Amino acid sequence: MTADDEILSNNLWLYDGKRFEVNSFHYSDSGAWSYELYEVTPDSSRNDYVDVQIPDANPDGGPFVPVPSDRVAFTVHGEWNIPWPVFRRFIEVIAASGDIVHDRTE
Repeated sequence: MTADDEILSNNLWLYDGKRFEVNSFHYSDSGAWSYELYEVTPDSSRNDYVDVQIPDANPDGGPFVPVPSDRVAFTVHGEWNIPWPVFRRFIEVIAASGDIVHDRTE
């Protein structure tokens, strides 16, 4: 990100005059923690976003326990070109949460 860009919070930032937001929530239908990245465009009816779903190794109760990274799913919804610095920031936010873990056998 450049000096003209602004990080407003871990979940909201500006890049190249555009506003981007990350939402995170427990997605109970799939038993996973979900992170979604999208561009905030109030004049658009499109639903373009990317999401990362991290399955819960302890889905029957208790605190969320992330599975190893080889079971994490990345999905693109709609048609969207993500600027590399924005995508990199998205990955940094998820990594900072502690929800991405490597294979426990390594």
